Amino acid sequence: MIICSKCNKELQDDAQFCDNCGTAVAKTEVNAELAVAVKTEESTETPVSVKTKVNAGTDSPAKKKSFLVPALIGAGALVLLVLLGVFFVGNLGGISSKKKIAPRGLYIKDKELHVSDFSKKGVTELTSNFVNAEDGFDVMDYVGYDMSSAVHFSKNGNILFYPEKINDSEYTLYCKDISKSKKEPIKIDSGVSIEYKFYVSDDNNIVTYVKNDSIYQYNMNKKDKVKIDSGLRDPGSFYVEDNGKKIFYVKEGGTLYFKKAGKDKEKIDSDIDRVITADYKKNKVVGVIYLKDDKLYKKEEGKEKEKIATDVTDIISEFKGGEFYYTKEEKGDSGVLMDYVEDDMKEQDADIEDPGDEPKYPSLLDYGSVAAYQKAVDEYNEAYDEYLKAEDKYEAKRDRDTLRQELKEEEISNRGKTLYYYDGKKENKVSDNFGTLESRTYKKPILVFSVSESKERKKVKLSKIESIYDVYDELGYDYLSTSSGKIAIAIGDKVSDIEGENIKTATISREGNHLYFVTNIKKNKNYGDLYEVKVKNGKLEKAKLYDEDVCYEMIGVSGDSQVLYFKDYKNSEGTLYINKKEVDEDVYSYGMLGNYSSKEIFYYIDYNSDKDKGSLRVYNGKKAKTIAEDVNDFEVFDDGSVMYLYDYSINKNKGDLNYYKNGKNKQVDEDVTAIFHYMDYSPE
Repeated sequence: MIICSKCNKELQDDAQFCDNCGTAVAKTEVNAELAVAVKTEESTETPVSVKTKVNAGTDSPAKKKSFLVPALIGAGALVLLVLLGVFFVGNLGGISSKKKIAPRGLYIKDKELHVSDFSKKGVTELTSNFVNAEDGFDVMDYVGYDMSSAVHFSKNGNILFYPEKINDSEYTLYCKDISKSKKEPIKIDSGVSIEYKFYVSDDNNIVTYVKNDSIYQYNMNKKDKVKIDSGLRDPGSFYVEDNGKKIFYVKEGGTLYFKKAGKDKEKIDSDIDRVITADYKKNKVVGVIYLKDDKLYKKEEGKEKEKIATDVTDIISEFKGGEFYYTKEEKGDSGVLMDYVEDDMKEQDADIEDPGDEPKYPSLLDYGSVAAYQKAVDEYNEAYDEYLKAEDKYEAKRDRDTLRQELKEEEISNRGKTLYYYDGKKENKVSDNFGTLESRTYKKPILVFSVSESKERKKVKLSKIESIYDVYDELGYDYLSTSSGKIAIAIGDKVSDIEGENIKTATISREGNHLYFVTNIKKNKNYGDLYEVKVKNGKLEKAKLYDEDVCYEMIGVSGDSQVLYFKDYKNSEGTLYINKKEVDEDVYSYGMLGNYSSKEIFYYIDYNSDKDKGSLRVYNGKKAKTIAEDVNDFEVFDDGSVMYLYDYSINKNKGDLNYYKNGKNKQVDEDVTAIFHYMDYSPE
């Protein structure tokens, strides 16, 4: 089993997306500061905003290079999203770092990690064995692999925690004051697990990390480490709060523990399924909420555990005020699986009989001549072929008879999902017709979701299946519940339906004040009418037409004030609009990057997927201009400056690294292999 990096649900080993929250499967969390994201019709809906490339579709071309971070080279943003455990859908400003890190560029040159503060003498080579060559690993072996969880900058950007001697399971963690290039780095520990994110306190003194399935804390002032405990169950079983002073973790066997700084560990419960979230009061962690045997429990410090809900199936989203949404599965009328199968083989099978014993091979002694015997052999061969065909048909019929019996014995019941809201004190029923999560905010408990409806489905033909599991696959998990093409919005425990039919791409703004969706989709087309619904004081205004002929696959909201969308969209390119204003033509939808702080949008035009390069442009809210041509990759910083890699040779894996700020370009370095994108985040 693997664990979802967002909601910590246990998933099958081959899962690509979490069936609970929709997050793409990965082993790490992402740090976020960005502001732009886009939704696709096919994506599972979990809104997140991240400081990285914006993916506006599901068919991004694979990148030929990147380094240790998912497809961060060039514009192939889809791979990035998948490997980082994030899929951009809807809300683009959902997560934002409170830290405003000074511009610091990380990149790979000569197989080693470098950092630049973009001053005249601001380049420092950090490592001497970045990827552990002693173990036979090479830098390019890690193309597309996410290592962003192994990097952390201090608020002022001067203190950097970074990895060295990376292999497929661990690395050595170092810390360096990069404002003092000659000062030697501090080695924190070797063998740090690559599967777990490490945590650094705000004062950069306490580092909490995992090695060999054990939790450690390193004190930078004392330069020593303390082992907290061992035997962690999995990466989804490790939670650090309050600057490392509070740690929740689950050990093998499902025992949940709480460790508070200066005190012995406390056993909270055993045989739990997973931790859902920390329990907050006034934005302070006071305990933990977890799932056990389909029951939700809350355990606050100094109090007994409290059961707060039963028969829980999924946790939809949680908030730092201690509120969260979850679903229960409601069962309806019972039946058997055969009720959903069309027996299109019934008449044919009725005519199939047991062929009996196989024909006997003729004996030469029974015939007076060789010719007569040969004729008998030929007749036997023909009869035997017919027998084999008849036997195959009969065996297939017997298999279908067995399947028919299994289908008649497989009991099922009509089931739908009921949405509930826990307000910190009690559960509240919200909706009987929860379909899928479309979008959400993070500060306030607001959800946008599709409305399901029960209706008779087209039956699966018996001739197309081989087992009862094929029927479930054909019908889907929610086999009696289908989307109605309608959406609703929940604000706390209050729910309102949104006007419109066959709605696509519903997304809510960062602060929850604007809802956008596309409806009136043209037949066999990817565009329709974009509508806006304003939300004021927890109430919805009437939906108003915002724009026409908008591609429903490409809708995003930057912060709470900018809606981004495309028209005339084809082959990953189209005309970009922001707030009804045409921004640019031939905009490549993959690789867009926003900056919530400055509201600038960076993107490519005239992108060549074969050569992995295009013209890098920036839109400042008034006009768009070109930064550079033949750009392969870029990174945007909090102050609106950008580092970019251009004139890149795919064959040599080298290019020139430049820095752009306030309309001026300057070279940072040359013969650079890749930009190392770091995503150090904390939800607001």
